Amino acid sequence: MEVSRNVAVVYGTPPGIGGLGHSVSAGITAVAAGRNRTVALGPRVSVPWSLPGGMPAAFWVQSPPGISPWKLRYTWLRWRSGQANLLRDRALGKWAAQNVERLQPDACYLFPQVALETLRWATRTPVPTVLDNPNGHIRNFQQVCERESQRWFGTNFRGHPTSAMVERVEEEYQLADRIRVYSEWGKRSMMQFGVLADKIHVLRQTVNLERFRPASVRPTTSGPLRVCFVGSLGLRKGFEYLLKAIRAIRSKHIRVRIAGATGNRDCAALLKRECAGLQIDVAPVDSLAVYQQAELFVVPTL
Repeated sequence: MEVSRNVAVVYGTPPGIGGLGHSVSAGITAVAAGRNRTVALGPRVSVPWSLPGGMPAAFWVQSPPGISPWKLRYTWLRWRSGQANLLRDRALGKWAAQNVERLQPDACYLFPQVALETLRWATRTPVPTVLDNPNGHIRNFQQVCERESQRWFGTNFRGHPTSAMVERVEEEYQLADRIRVYSEWGKRSMMQFGVLADKIHVLRQTVNLERFRPASVRPTTSGPLRVCFVGSLGLRKGFEYLLKAIRAIRSKHIRVRIAGATGNRDCAALLKRECAGLQIDVAPVDSLAVYQQAELFVVPTL
């Protein structure tokens, strides 16, 4: 079949890594499945991942390195993770827009936080655009983080998203021709903060059933109830409420495995405190084995 058109995909998270990385890989796959000549612009693929057989290849343009690790560790950015996110995404967005202008695609499929500069170019051209928004409205995201920071730490929230990031993403919402969300909740969240309903489209996320399937040998049913949680250990994920629920049950017959890494020092200290006396294993490991060994999967996200 003849390739129909050129589509640029702009993203800021390596495909296949975490929830957003899955969204990126699924988005690139879907665009390529439409028999489009797909150009993917963003961070390198850091896990084995490729398009399904028979699909046209995606052409990869790897983004330059972000902020140096030593700057994140030894400068003021160490205590301002939200500002670090903003600087990184703004730089990637400018780089992507320069490449998109050079490539002159027929359409753009974009992910939030790194899409603004390309959307500004597409509006002038004009080129049709879709913004893939895996979450609800970013202002809801910020309000949850601010509320939880005051509740648990008694301090103002200093992480992602900053107020400047909220303004950036809200401009992306305004400029995009269409916005994809994954659920009716996502659509309601967007509308609650003023995004027009006619540009929001609910298209649920896919699941890779070749990868995420039961183990060939089922785990034993003896011993403690095996509970798992998969996700980053930041305030918006609600991990502390899961641990409080386990503690409230007061049972020694529950073991929790968490596949994820803590977002900052405050959350790391909160995790350590809430884990005291419980059977908890925490590590940034591949989620597949965690899913396969668990009997109960809990999603406490806020």
